Amino acid sequence: MTQRVFMVHGYNHDPNSMKHSAFAPGAAFSTWAGHLPQPEYFKYPFEWYSGLQWRDGFKAWRNGHLTSYAWSYSQLAVKAGETLARYGLARGSDVVCHSLGSRVVLQALNVKPNLFRRV
Repeated sequence: MTQRVFMVHGYNHDPNSMKHSAFAPGAAFSTWAGHLPQPEYFKYPFEWYSGLQWRDGFKAWRNGHLTSYAWSYSQLAVKAGETLARYGLARGSDVVCHSLGSRVVLQALNVKPNLFRRV
């Protein structure tokens, strides 16, 4: 039986930059995918803009936060969780998440309780 697995990365990722993408060699998605057997799992990477540590300081300040992590935690992760909750394929799937990605998953569960089979 195949199982869907959503992969949700943490802080300091930008999907528009290969250097900061969770798909970069050795980054979260490539590492996790290597640990999940091919035929048993359909892997769905959920890549979201989680703010970058040094580059987004001014963006954080403009949004009323002292650090880019605080901005990401308070606003970006909440928005990403709401987006994840709208994914129809997510219902009944498993989730692998790391660090701030767990906040994204918890926000998705706030929107749709019992969305995932296992976290």
